[in-house]
Amino acid sequence: MKNIMILGAGIYQVPLIKKAKSIGYYTIVVSIPGDYPGFNIADEIAYIDTTDYLNVCELAKRKKIDAILTTGTDVALITIGYICDKLKLTGISFEAAKLSTNKALMKKAFKEGGVSTAEYMIVSSYEEAEIAARTIGYPIVIKIVDKSGSRGITKVNSEEALKDAYEYGETFTDTDYLIVEKYISAHEIGIDAFIQNGDIVLFLPHDKMMLSTKRTNVPKGHICPLNLSDEMYKKLLAQTRLVIKALKLNNCSVNMDVFIDKYNDVYVIEATGRCGGTGIPEVISAYANIDYYKIMIDNALGKLVEFSNKYNNYYVASSLIFSSKTGRLRSITYNENLLDENDIFKLDYGTGHFIHEAENGTDRIGMLLASANDREVLMKKIHDFDKSVNVCIETDLGERGFKGDF
Repeated sequence: MKNIMILGAGIYQVPLIKKAKSIGYYTIVVSIPGDYPGFNIADEIAYIDTTDYLNVCELAKRKKIDAILTTGTDVALITIGYICDKLKLTGISFEAAKLSTNKALMKKAFKEGGVSTAEYMIVSSYEEAEIAARTIGYPIVIKIVDKSGSRGITKVNSEEALKDAYEYGETFTDTDYLIVEKYISAHEIGIDAFIQNGDIVLFLPHDKMMLSTKRTNVPKGHICPLNLSDEMYKKLLAQTRLVIKALKLNNCSVNMDVFIDKYNDVYVIEATGRCGGTGIPEVISAYANIDYYKIMIDNALGKLVEFSNKYNNYYVASSLIFSSKTGRLRSITYNENLLDENDIFKLDYGTGHFIHEAENGTDRIGMLLASANDREVLMKKIHDFDKSVNVCIETDLGERGFKGDF
């Protein structure tokens, strides 16, 4: 039996753990202690911080693992890269993982590699942030460099809001510096790809649905296919090749956040060497006629993976459900009659679970996977379903119910 080590036990790792177990592999899940759903299904649990690559590596040696991987999070990538290098396993390298998980290093690599990206400056104090914001020009975005899922990000329209945004970012980061980045008014899309032995074997641009939170916009869902001109498709593919080369990515998934402005100029905002969250693996699987979780596992085992390249002729979308309040989940109802036979809605947590007001992608409480032959029909289905969702949260002020408008 193959031993598969999966880093993380959160909601984004649950399908990966389930898939490995369904194939017949022994799953060793590594995570800090907490109320994580992956613990309930793992064959074995190791309570180690996934960023502690030395101790995780020692465990990997003792357990004689055959593969190590994660999905939906950047936190564990450096550990995966370190162990892949040390134990000669297939996956992202240590160097590529460091470039992919530190936005300062990433931006530097983009600049040196000819990747089109937003203007930015690295700052180590509020005073430096003030200078950077004036130099770049408002509006700007304050970003932390070492977290994913839109954590610690704030759009800042004026100097009056800068200090709060800077201090907010400081609460999330483990570094002593932040990024001040030019805000680009543009349409945001995603690109997911897969690179094996230096070849791009999957290239899939997809549209995004965004949720406006108090501080920034966070991805709410993804839609395939994204209708593009031949010229734009080639432009995006060219930028993806530059990103892969700049970040030295190989034998891993690739996830990119990309802006396309009104002049059809392309800006790669961020990229990383793992599959995206927000239901992206499910959307890719449904649209591309593959089992993307199995492909990720097969790749980590050193197998040559294959993609059908026979995409379905209908639209597929993921759509997350969030809470507008922080508290304990008491109930959630929705109109399942709005969904078709092949649509799937799953709650991430049961009643009694403590959930957070939407600030980033990890605050999701459920996900809809839906399809339709027409994009507008699909978007209306998602909109109507969102409206039907009724969440009851127990807060310090008592129980509060609200209708979905995500």
